This record gives sequence, structure tokens and C-alpha cells, in this order.
Amino acid sequence: MQILSIGRDATNQIVINDTMVSRQHAQLTILDNGQVLLKDLGSSNGTFINGNRITESFLQKGDIVKCGSSFLDWTNYLSNGQTNISNNESKKFNFEIEKNSFSNFSGSIDVSSLKHEKESIYYIVKLIFSSLIWLIIASFLIVPFFLSSFIGFRYFLATGISSLMVLAFIIGLVALFIWLTSLYFKAIIYGNSVKVNVNQYPQLYKILVEQCQRLGLSKIPDLFIFNSNGMVNAVAISFYSKKYVLLMSSLVDLMLSNDRNDEIAMIIGHELGHHAAGHNSFWKNFFLKPASVIPFLSKAYSRACELTADRIGLVLTNNVNASQRALVALALGSERLSKSSNISEFIQQETEISDLMGFINKLFSSHPRTTKRVVEITSYANKIKIS
Repeated sequence: MQILSIGRDATNQIVINDTMVSRQHAQLTILDNGQVLLKDLGSSNGTFINGNRITESFLQKGDIVKCGSSFLDWTNYLSNGQTNISNNESKKFNFEIEKNSFSNFSGSIDVSSLKHEKESIYYIVKLIFSSLIWLIIASFLIVPFFLSSFIGFRYFLATGISSLMVLAFIIGLVALFIWLTSLYFKAIIYGNSVKVNVNQYPQLYKILVEQCQRLGLSKIPDLFIFNSNGMVNAVAISFYSKKYVLLMSSLVDLMLSNDRNDEIAMIIGHELGHHAAGHNSFWKNFFLKPASVIPFLSKAYSRACELTADRIGLVLTNNVNASQRALVALALGSERLSKSSNISEFIQQETEISDLMGFINKLFSSHPRTTKRVVEITSYANKIKIS
């Protein structure tokens, strides 16, 4: 039996130089019969197998291990590569890739550099306006408490503390409601959809894991496929720190019908891009909520966020044609016709839209027109020289 300690401290047999990794983070035990046991040693940021946090678990061939925010190619530490690790029959997708490809991946993406210019502008406007509103709200809540100290301690006890208690009670109710909503959503999605993981549609899970690593997402969002009854779309959702990506079944069929993996990778990358760029951050959106009273601003910000996510999907796939076809497929929805779509003709449709009606349509839309998205992504690909 061989025991290997994992952690940030130099005394460990496996040293990971990452502040998200504890000094004594985890332990890898290679048993005499070839089985490998991974045990978390009470780390602050957790040990994960295939995106699931574990306390202690046996590893199987193809399992993806992450300590804190760092991926660990644990097969590197097996003597001569000889183990009795189950291969889960031949159905499991082969995740064994070249040595150190997870720990030394060089294709990391700077998400901030991909943000659409308009997103940054709209965000600053929303941030300034919302900050002012929150300052006004805070002044109404805090100033009376300070004034009460001049009136008398008894008055402060009678009004100040009771007001604080009411405020705390309201905040608690809101937090409870959101928590219960997240649990209800989980019950629906887990009970009526199919979760993608290393044993379930592993070719999609491989795309998910690799893209999360490149985007620097410390937690892999849960990826689900659900019966859309013909609808073609995908969505990214967050509840506090829990993240999800939902793919409609018709979308998956449409893009995998001819093994067009780059197209589905673009869609998954687009949704992960929303998470990586913080578009679905609960606290960020909560803070920016007061700016929703400004006419058309929130929809303009949403459209810009979509263009940012498109850019991220493009860079993740590094394939402009696949990215274009993925977007056209969303507008088309036809499996039979999708392969023969003429991208240039689709882009030409944008020129047929009158400026006035196009502007009015844009004002009331949370997403850019698909023709506009293809134009934007084509232009950006030329700018950063992706072919």
C-alpha cells in the first residue's frame, strides 16, 4: 500500500501551488490490490470527483479529480500505471489524455478581455445609479438610528432595535424564500431531466469540464438535458453559488445529428460564459436591481451580455464556422436543413431590416436578433483572427 499526501505545503508528496488548496488537503491511497482511494483531509475548499464534492471515495478509470480550483491528473502517480480500477465497461468515455494536460493547461481564457464594449458601458451606468439608490435607502435606515442616540437611550431601545429586528426578519424571510425556491427548482430539474456526467453522455461532460477549466470556473455547473417538446434553446441559471446549464433536447439532437461537436461546444461555452462573466451572479444582480427602473437599460445590458457570451463560446471552440452555424441553428430549428444552411445569405437578411423597425425591435428585446449575433461574432472573429 502506498499513501500520498496532497496539499500546498512543501512536505506533501504531491504539492499543488494554489491558494485554494489547503496545506494538508487530501490523501491518495494506492492499495495493494490496485484500487485507489481519495480522501479529503478537511480542506477548506473541498476535493471533487467529476464535479461532486467528496469526503472519501474510490477512484474509477476516467475520473476527474479537482482539489480546490486545481485539476489533478492522479494517474501520473500510479506505479507503472497498473491498477484494478474499474473501467465501467467500454461505455465510459475515455477521459485519459496526455500527461499533465489538466494541471498544466495553457489555453486559459481571460474572460474580462472578451466582454463586449457595450456591456461595460451599461454596467457602469447601472452600477452608478443603483449605488445612489442604495445609499438613499441606507440613509433612511441608518440616519434614524444615529438621531435616536441624541434623543435618548430609551427611545433608541424602543425604536432603533425594533426597527433593526424588523429589517433582519424581512431579510431572513427573503433569504429563506430564495433558498426554498432553489430546493424546489432542484427537485424539478433532478426529477424531470437527465444530468450529464462522466457516466451519462460523457462526450458532453468532457466538453463541459474542459471549458470550465479554461474559463477558470472553480465549480463545474450541473449540466442537464430536458425534453423541450420541439423548442430549441439553452439557458444558464444560478441560485446563490449553485450553477446550472440546461440544454433542450431538440437543440442537442439538432447539433449532434451529424456529429457536429464544435457547434454544441459553442452553445455550452456560451452558457458557461454567462457564469464566468458573472452575468448570473445573485448578489451582483440584486445590487443592480434598482437600475431596472431606467427604461430600456436592463434589456440593453442583457443584449450586451449575450454578445459577450457569444464571444466566449467562439474563443472556446476556436471555430468561427461552427459558432456561426450554432447560432443559425437556433434560429432555424430544423435538423434536416441545418447542415446546408448558407451563412452569408443569413447574414444578408440583417440588411433587409429597416433601421427604424430594427431599432424599435431592439429596444424591447432582451436578446439581439440572431442575424445581428452572427454579424457580431463574424466581425469579432476577424478582429482576433479566428478562422
